[in-house]
Amino acid sequence: MASVQVSRASRMWAFGAAAALAGTTALVAAPAASGTEALSSTTAAVASGAVVAPTSATVLTGHAGLTDDAVYGETASGIVSIPRGAVGADWTPVSVGGTQLAGHLLQAEGDALLVADLDGKSDTLAWRAADGAWSVRSVPNGTTLGRGGLYALLPPGPGASYIVNWPIEDVSTGTITVVHLWAGLRGVAVDGSSLWTTNDLYHGVDQYELPSKARLQEINRLDVDDADALSVSGRWALFTGADARVVDLQQVYADLDLGPAGVHRSVVLGARTISWLSGDTVTVQELAGTRATRSVGTSRYRNLDDDDQGTTLAYVDPTDHVRLVDLSWATAPRTTIVDRVAPSVPLVSVGNRALNSTTISVFAYPQGDGATPPFRPSGATAELRYRQHKNGSTAFGAWVGVAGETATLIVPRDSTTCFQARARDKAGNVSAWSGAECAVVDSTAPRLAVHGPSSGTKSVHGKARVTVSYSASDATRVRNYDVRYKKAPKGSTTYGSWVYPAGWQGTTVWSPTIGAYAESITIATGQRVCFSVRARDVAGNVSAWSSSRCSYADAAAPRLTKVVGPPRWYGVPTSGKVRTTVRFAGWDDHALRFDVQIRTAGTDEAFWGWMYVARATTARSFSYDLPAGHEACYRVRARDTAGHVSAWSKPRCTNVAASGGSKALYADRRTTLGGTRVAMLRSSSLRGTTDLYAGAYILPASSRGIRVQVRTCRTCGTLIVQIHNSPTFVSLVSARPGWRYVKVTWKPADTPVSLYEAYPHAPRTTTTTYLRSWSVIR
Repeated sequence: MASVQVSRASRMWAFGAAAALAGTTALVAAPAASGTEALSSTTAAVASGAVVAPTSATVLTGHAGLTDDAVYGETASGIVSIPRGAVGADWTPVSVGGTQLAGHLLQAEGDALLVADLDGKSDTLAWRAADGAWSVRSVPNGTTLGRGGLYALLPPGPGASYIVNWPIEDVSTGTITVVHLWAGLRGVAVDGSSLWTTNDLYHGVDQYELPSKARLQEINRLDVDDADALSVSGRWALFTGADARVVDLQQVYADLDLGPAGVHRSVVLGARTISWLSGDTVTVQELAGTRATRSVGTSRYRNLDDDDQGTTLAYVDPTDHVRLVDLSWATAPRTTIVDRVAPSVPLVSVGNRALNSTTISVFAYPQGDGATPPFRPSGATAELRYRQHKNGSTAFGAWVGVAGETATLIVPRDSTTCFQARARDKAGNVSAWSGAECAVVDSTAPRLAVHGPSSGTKSVHGKARVTVSYSASDATRVRNYDVRYKKAPKGSTTYGSWVYPAGWQGTTVWSPTIGAYAESITIATGQRVCFSVRARDVAGNVSAWSSSRCSYADAAAPRLTKVVGPPRWYGVPTSGKVRTTVRFAGWDDHALRFDVQIRTAGTDEAFWGWMYVARATTARSFSYDLPAGHEACYRVRARDTAGHVSAWSKPRCTNVAASGGSKALYADRRTTLGGTRVAMLRSSSLRGTTDLYAGAYILPASSRGIRVQVRTCRTCGTLIVQIHNSPTFVSLVSARPGWRYVKVTWKPADTPVSLYEAYPHAPRTTTTTYLRSWSVIR
């Protein structure tokens, strides 16, 4: 049976003209006596396989050939053969008309031999008839005997433009069929009664019937664009270019990559195996099963051959004996794919994810099918499913299956449809579902919010920079905005036409300082400008133009015209607190606003810092509930929307009195007068009557005075208010009894305030002061 080495290059090997094998530096090319290139090795020769005619005295000097019924060899006197399976048989000459066939054996296929003439000018094609008689005829150098020995492929000749004529000769009849093929074809092979050619256009091979030349099939997408040579053996094809690759034409098994083509010599493609020489080592690899590789012997020559069934391999060992290697151990190829691996999760594309059309197109793209070596993937297709919810809701409906890898759906308006895909291969393996890809049908325009500008913008050096900011939300996504403006001249409120700057249409300008989308324009002092904005979403919906947002270039500061504080003093409130109110007014040539601050102090506290209680308010008053014993001060300033402010007003302060029964007043004695709890201050000149003495004190964190309400009468005594070591005497003697307010002030201090009754003078022995309320002045 023919080996793949029967090509123009392998014919050179047969005549000893080839270089040493790549990657086998220990091998030395040495021509045999017959002119066939022999191999010798620096390592011990290893041989295996049954020996053909082990006791024969015939010495082989060249290649061996193998068919289903005979073994052929090359000797110094010519071509010899021996029947397969004949026990004790010896080599006999292959004779034609009584003369031994001479030359170098190139191929043995079926009942045909291809022999190179000794003069190298031509080749001899020999074939055996049914009666066993051999016939010969001359064929050109470069002829290749097709697998099975039915046809010979002669060297091509020129044809019409871009066409090459390939003569194919019927071995038994000599009839020549000319096949016209494209000149760019780089691989042509004959297998049985079929002609195979590479097809660069569709990256595969074509099969033609011989001798009718009818095209039987195209096998495309084999990814063999770089193939320079082709060999076919049944279902297997060997493509040789920079690399060597075996392809299963039935597409059951994965390609077998043999690596760089130069590493493998005398490659033989069989029914279950592929064999080659690595140096002088004969290597066999099964094409199915586990694709195991075995080294089966050492060859003397650069030639291997297998029989017509591809079940036995022949080579000449270093002792010049032909050895036959049984290849039945190799696994028989299957006709169906074994696939136990799930395919990859597919990709899902919904094209435009946001649209205002109710028609959605979805596509699922398989991402490859897993394979169970050495088989090809069985092939996967994708299937889809979807579920929906109304925009504004997150509650999905049930999943709905979709047949096929593409679908076009009509969906409700203002809804979200999410798709998933999974892959299923022909073996029934299923991938996981992909992540969801969603399309939003949005027929609703974005919801627009416009922020600013303020109604007045501060003018500096006669100009004001006015900014409008805006944002929007949408069921899908906001794509961009359109902004327009119009101006009114100084001293006028009549605006011109809307202006649409090109850079403001479809804008997405973001202001990091504002934290929003924004556009700005400069106007002169006294001018007015109005903005209007609209938003556009990715589905193409556009909002209406917003209402105008206007601003005025303001250079004048506002002024306060009136600040009226609450009453300076409040008595003890029955509810525990008093609502205090500050009122104010001002003037501005534009929008007037006010800032209000307050600071407070508790019964025994210093003032806290100023605190804003109103900012930029348009109100004309502010109220605050002040508890008993507390003091508060207000201050106000005017501002306009441009940011101008007046000076702060002077503080307006108020005190709410605490009662004599307050815990913040530390009193020795208390009593009740007229239903009111009061502190009682007493002093006595009587000896041994210490219980008649009573005083009080306050511990404010800061103070500069005190205001107390005390009882006056004809027999009342004198109140002493003492801070540090400085007493103040207040006489409470009055012809008209009643209650009066007494205020005592001092320089700011942070020491206790003492209150007591002065020592009485004769004829009185005991005097008493009644304190109904008090306020600390800070």
